Formats: sequence, C-alpha cells, structure tokens
Amino acid sequence: MLLSPPIPYAHKGAVAAVTQFLVAHNGRILHADDHIDNGRGMFLSRLQWDLEGFAIRISDFAKHFNPLAEQYKIKYHLAPTDYRPKVVILVSAYDPCLADLLYRHNAGELDCEVAMIISNHNKARPLANFYGIPFHMPSFPQDKRRCEREMLELIGHDVDWSCRRDTCRFLVRNLSAIAFSA
Repeated sequence: MLLSPPIPYAHKGAVAAVTQFLVAHNGRILHADDHIDNGRGMFLSRLQWDLEGFAIRISDFAKHFNPLAEQYKIKYHLAPTDYRPKVVILVSAYDPCLADLLYRHNAGELDCEVAMIISNHNKARPLANFYGIPFHMPSFPQDKRRCEREMLELIGHDVDWSCRRDTCRFLVRNLSAIAFSA
C-alpha cells in the first residue's frame, strides 16, 4: 500500500494507526518505507503485508479502511506486489536518461514492463532494439495533433504510466492527462 498523509497527521500517529489497523486484521507487515517530502509537505509511506490470513478481502479493503484514511487525511493506493505496471517511454532524440532507464530495467531495478518507446527521432531506435523493446516514431512528427492521436492509439488503455522528457517537441502538453485519466 502506498499512502501519504499530510506531515502534521503523520506526526500525530497516522502510520502507527495504519500499522495497528493491519495487525488488528491479521496482517503481517513484511516491509515498510517512509519518506518526508518537505517541498510538498507530504509524508510518503509504503507498507507491504502478507495477505495470507488477512481478515479483510482486498475487494472490501476500502470499506474498512476509509474511516481511518479520512481521520488522518490519508491518500492511499493498493498495489499487489506481483503486479508489474506497464510503462511507455516517450523520448526526444537519443537521450542518456533513456539509456539509464533501460539499463536499470534490464538489471531488475525497475520492476515494470516497458511496453514501448515512442520518439520523434530514430536516434533512440538502436537502444530500443538492443533491449528488445518495440520502438515507434510518429508518422508526422511536426504535426502535434496528429502525433497526439497516433500516440493515444498506440498507448491504448492498458498502460499504467508514461515516462517522458520535457523536450519531446511533438508531445502535446496535456497528453498524459488525456491518456491516463481514469
């Protein structure tokens, strides 16, 4: 579970309350990570627990957990650990960040499925080929609206995230909002 209460609520016992909630329902904590983002004024936490013997079905989790989440103003997201998000990487030309992302993915540091790389230049194609990731270059990179439609068709609804560089010239600023709003 990923959760983020505001910092004042974190200091007032939000994480302890969540942990107590899980343990009270036979959840055995396997892993916990916490981080304070002072820039956004948020406390970020990741909790992983064993579902074996857990007294609440995951489909009913929100019904039981939401009163606690409301009390501490916790935003949360459940993500099963065996789930690998599907990612599309959008890049302009060859980018050392792309090489780093693909290297880390190949080394197992990024636990996701890279579904495709989309670029407005062919310079990234050899890197995509090296890692065996499908590569696509929009048919008309100078026509932003046409590129947006083409990318939306390629990406579809099965993609969880997009990674992009701000230098993607063909990328319409709000593509991510259009493509990934649920």
